[in-house]
Amino acid sequence: MSKILTSIIITWKDRPDIRLALQANASVFANSKLEIIIVNCGGNIRILKDAIRGLPFNIILISTRLRTFNKCYAQNIGVSQSTGRLLLFLDADVIIENDFIDRIPQVLRKDQFLTLAAIRESQDLSKTITSEFEVAFHTELRVPGYGHLRVETNRARPLAGIRSAPGIIAMRREHFIAIGGANSRLSGWGWEDLDVIVRLQFTLKLKRIQAGIGRHLSHPNSVRILNNNSRTNSELKNFLACIANYTTGSFQGTYVKNIKHSRYISKIVARKDAPQS
Repeated sequence: MSKILTSIIITWKDRPDIRLALQANASVFANSKLEIIIVNCGGNIRILKDAIRGLPFNIILISTRLRTFNKCYAQNIGVSQSTGRLLLFLDADVIIENDFIDRIPQVLRKDQFLTLAAIRESQDLSKTITSEFEVAFHTELRVPGYGHLRVETNRARPLAGIRSAPGIIAMRREHFIAIGGANSRLSGWGWEDLDVIVRLQFTLKLKRIQAGIGRHLSHPNSVRILNNNSRTNSELKNFLACIANYTTGSFQGTYVKNIKHSRYISKIVARKDAPQS
């Protein structure tokens, strides 16, 4: 039986700052009960190999055949190659703390899932958090046969440089599989993570728990442009696609389809005590 408890799945394409994030997460990732999986989806494998060189923990590196980045597809492929009974989806530029990792098995003992409660931009770390001003956004859904759901889409304390992080999400493997995984029909950034939250709550009646605070390595907005599509445009497109799905009672992701037709280029285990070629 595998001793791995939690598989951490990171999706990536050509982001050199992943090395800074991995180095900052080293004390967390060195935990023997964790499995670190990076899925390269359309990126330059040489950049990624250089980024993981000499790190003090093992990494499983998966390369897909997709030329364009699709976060949901990459997440599904990562899960298919993982062994942990618990899953954590982590962005390539986010730094987390040990207490958040420790909280995962505690929260997931019950019919719950966990999202990171707050994240601070690295460029704002010098700010003193004195303002309590907070703003929150919610979307309410009422679907016949499934009920009513009020989902928090964002919560921010802008004067303190803090916002919520629904995309940093942990759940039990069987729950991920039960909702059909992530939906690779959604592309770009925006609502692909909230879609998973909605489906976990609507179809499995799981409770969302928010805890912990992380750091996001700040970058210009141009980085958020994927496949020649801005964050604003892709978020609206994904939101409308999700609403169309919910209207017809379609709450399944594309996990089975993606792993059935996937042909990843390579799977490499980069061991902490082995030289990188």
